[in-house]
Amino acid sequence: MALLEDILARLDQQLADAKRETARQVVEEAQIVGATLTTLYLNLHFLNQEWDVVIIDEGPMAPPPVLLVAADRARHHLIVVGDPLQITPVCKFKDDLMRCWLGRDLFYHENYTLIQAGEATHHCVLLPYQGRMHTDICDLVRGPVYKGLLKDRNPLAPRPAFHPESAHAVVLYDTGHSKLARVQQPISGRSRYNEYHTEIDLLLAQLVLASIPESERYAEYIGIVTPYAGQSDHLKERIQGMDLEIYCRIGTVPTFQGLEFHMVIFDLVESPGLSIAPC
Repeated sequence: MALLEDILARLDQQLADAKRETARQVVEEAQIVGATLTTLYLNLHFLNQEWDVVIIDEGPMAPPPVLLVAADRARHHLIVVGDPLQITPVCKFKDDLMRCWLGRDLFYHENYTLIQAGEATHHCVLLPYQGRMHTDICDLVRGPVYKGLLKDRNPLAPRPAFHPESAHAVVLYDTGHSKLARVQQPISGRSRYNEYHTEIDLLLAQLVLASIPESERYAEYIGIVTPYAGQSDHLKERIQGMDLEIYCRIGTVPTFQGLEFHMVIFDLVESPGLSIAPC
């Protein structure tokens, strides 16, 4: 038995060695390699390799030290793609120095501005066209955030009509006057949830789903987004066993980065009961 176990252990080691060697050859010989930043600095095959051009996508989400590791692998060109006006790196440290270097992105540290991008100066360029949002949705950020520089690739694109407000692309629901809207904190943590908002979220999702022909429905058709993990967990618990479960994706803002849905329900959670959480 001991001899058999020893043979199996040697075979496992040989197989692992063969996999590592194959991975090394693939990385060294490939003309284009795709990997996450985490893979880059944890995998020696990637970390020891250099490329003529390194392209980093979603650059504003990358803490500068991690981004610099990737930049060091570029022989001739480094391209960082991303929107510095969207979400920044997630940093839970409270120390100011730690937050500065782990919670701020390269665009912040190098003082890149929207105006510079629009003028193609300071080694940056603006990609002005968006093709994801309906033009009425884009209007929410076009002026206040992007100073009118963001344009619609197809401003006349048709928009599906969803209940309960099929005539409008953007609908705001004010729960400030309802005595039922109360924000609470779960016993297990500092996050927060709102039971009344949960009921509204699920009701809206049901109305939206009812307006979609069954032949056009697919998994994660609707996104329900919230700033708080407590509300996200509460929604996930409530939706279990419902028909909505397969058609909705629920999560916090960082988990939705890069995703898109036909309909998004954004729940701010805040209501009387607790003071508004600081940024």
